[in-house]
Amino acid sequence: MELLEIRRNKYKKLNSYISLGVINDLQWSPLGSYLLSVRGGDAFLSGFKQSYYPNLQRYHHQDHEVKLADFSPGEKYLVTYSSPKLPKKSIPSELQIFDVRTAIPMVGAMMGEYDEGFAKVSWPLIRWAQGKDDKYFATLGKNSISVYETNTFNLLSEKKNPMEVEDVVDMCWSPTESIFAVLNVCGKVALVEIPSMVELHNEQLPDDVDVVNGKMYWQSNGEYLAVKFDRYVFILSGIRDRDIQIEVLEVNKKIHAFAWEPTGHRFALIIHRSHSSPIISFYSMQKPGSLGKVSEIATFNDKEVDTLLWSPRGNDIVLAGLKGSGILKFFDIEKRVMNKREHPKATAAAWDPTGRYLASAYTISPDMEKGFKYGFNTLLLGDHINGVNIETNPVYTRATNVLNIWSLEGDKLYSKSILKEYPLLQLNWRPYGGEIVDNETLNSQLKQMEEEEEEEEEEEEEEEEEEEEEEEEEEEEEEEEEEEDYSKEIESARAAMVVILEG
Repeated sequence: MELLEIRRNKYKKLNSYISLGVINDLQWSPLGSYLLSVRGGDAFLSGFKQSYYPNLQRYHHQDHEVKLADFSPGEKYLVTYSSPKLPKKSIPSELQIFDVRTAIPMVGAMMGEYDEGFAKVSWPLIRWAQGKDDKYFATLGKNSISVYETNTFNLLSEKKNPMEVEDVVDMCWSPTESIFAVLNVCGKVALVEIPSMVELHNEQLPDDVDVVNGKMYWQSNGEYLAVKFDRYVFILSGIRDRDIQIEVLEVNKKIHAFAWEPTGHRFALIIHRSHSSPIISFYSMQKPGSLGKVSEIATFNDKEVDTLLWSPRGNDIVLAGLKGSGILKFFDIEKRVMNKREHPKATAAAWDPTGRYLASAYTISPDMEKGFKYGFNTLLLGDHINGVNIETNPVYTRATNVLNIWSLEGDKLYSKSILKEYPLLQLNWRPYGGEIVDNETLNSQLKQMEEEEEEEEEEEEEEEEEEEEEEEEEEEEEEEEEEEDYSKEIESARAAMVVILEG
C-alpha cells in the first residue's frame, strides 16, 4: 500500500506499507481517522501517523471469515458480516457490531438465511442515521423496518416499531436530520421522523412505474430527495422546511446514471438510447422564474461517457468513460467550459474531499478483483492462482497500471506507472472529517500564502544581493592586497638592483 499527499498542486510520498498476508479488503473510516484491513479472516484497525500505521485493534471472529465491513458515520462502531471458514450447515453466518475502540461485540445476530453466500446480502445491512453521534440505526426486513438506539441497542420504541412496510425496496437516511425515506414495491414513498416514528409525508407513485428497480438519492444538504426509476425521476423538495412538494421528470429512454450536485440544487443524468449516443442532461431546482420546479439547463450527446463525478465543492463535474474510453471531461457548469483529457483504459476515478483534485487509475479486471476478494495464497509473479499461471494469463498481464492526479481544470499534476506484477486493486482518498473551506476563504488563504512567498522571495533576493556585495568587497580587498604585495615586490626588486649597481 502506498499513500500520497497532495497540497497546492504538489505531491509527496508519505509511506509505503506492506502488511503480512494477503489483504482481502482495505477501507478508510468515514472521518479518515482509521484504516481497516481484512486479512486472515479477521478485521484489523490501523491508526495514522506521519511515517507508519500502527495496529490499534483486532476484531476476532471465531471460526468465521470476515467478508464485509462497514463503519458507523461517527466511527464509534464497526459492523462485520462473516461466514464460516469451513462450510457447515450447523454453523450460520454472523452479523456483529463492535465498539471500535474496545473491539467488544455490542450485539450479534445469526444470519442463517444468508448461508448460501454473502452475495445475497443487501449491504450494508445496518443503515446508520447520519451524524457523528451514531445515535440510531435501522435494519430492513422483507416487510418491516426496525429502528434501534445505541444507548441500549434495543428498539427505539415499541410504538410503531418495527414499522410495517410491505415489500421494502429501499431505505435511506437524510444526511442532515433524523428522518429516513422508505420505498416499497407498491410504489409508496414515505418520510418518517425519528424518534417519534411519525410519518411526515407520503406519495403514491403512478401504477406504470417499475418500482422494483427504484433507487433513492438524498441531496447532501437534505433539502431534496430524488427517487429514480428506469424512465422517471421524482423529486421531493422543501423537506427541511416541511413544505414538501413533488416534481416529476419523465424521459423516453432508460436512465443509466443519476447524481446530485453536492450542496447545490442541480443534478445530472445519463440517458441511454437504443441506436444512438447517450444523452447527458443537467437540471436545476432553482432556475429563475421556476423555483422548486425541475428545469433543464443543459443537454448534449456523448457516446464516450458512462460515469458522473461531481466535485464535492459543486459546480464542477467530470464526465468520465470508465468502461472502455478512458475519457475525462472536466466541465464547469457555470462557465460552460469543458476540458477533455484522456487516461487510456482508466477504470476508476475519484475526487479528493476538498474537490480540488481528481485521481484516475487503471485497476485490475473484475475477475482479478474477485480473486483478491476471496483471497489468494500469494501474489508472487510466476505463481499459480486457482491453477492459472499469472505470468502468462492475459487477465494478469495487461498493460502497466497508471495512476494520474488532475487539477480541477484538468491539468495533469502527477503520474505514476505501477508494475503489472503488482496490480492496482483499489483507489481511495483519505476522507476528511473537518469542514472544507469555501472558495472565498480559500482564495484569501492562497492570496496570503502568495504574499508570504513573495516576502520570502524578496528577503532571499536581498540576502543574495548582500552576499554578492560582500563577495565583491572581499574580492576587491583581495585584489587590492595582491596589488599592494605586487608593488612591494617591485620596489624590493628595484632596491636590490640599485644596491647591486652601486656595488
